[in-house]
Amino acid sequence: MSVIPSFVMPSRHVTRVAAIAASLTLALVAAIVPAARPAEATILPDLAALTGSTSITVKHGGAFTHIFYVKNIGAGVAPVGTIVATTLPPGSIVDTVSYVAPSFWKCGTSGTTVRCTSQTRIEGGEDPIRVRVDAHAPGTAGTYGFDSVADPDHLVLETNENNNVLHTTLTVTP
Repeated sequence: MSVIPSFVMPSRHVTRVAAIAASLTLALVAAIVPAARPAEATILPDLAALTGSTSITVKHGGAFTHIFYVKNIGAGVAPVGTIVATTLPPGSIVDTVSYVAPSFWKCGTSGTTVRCTSQTRIEGGEDPIRVRVDAHAPGTAGTYGFDSVADPDHLVLETNENNNVLHTTLTVTP
């Protein structure tokens, strides 16, 4: 029968070995489990229909101009593809559409609807886009209402969705 020599570790070494083992365990856990990070605040844009033509009076079939301004008044960036739009009253004829803005946009028409789409990001605080629509009024006298809208399809998450619309009244006289 063979005798295995026994080894007794002094107690001061046991404490040190336990401390080293605990440190190694913590290091291993830290390497495997990512540290919890606080949720980052999302900085959103805020597209606003600032101002423009709110009341237009014109003879039936007469030429008129509608202008409206949209600006990102938020701190966040509005993405490429942001849309501003207006739909003139039925019977109106859109003649031309133009814009002035620090960024690049593409504007087009379909019937009485004008849509301008950003081709670049819109920084917070950037100068507004100014959209000008030259048109002819409906042939029928009456009072018509129409809206110019920032983000009409609600595709841009914003800090305030309640400032996106500019309402205009078009009064057509005989």
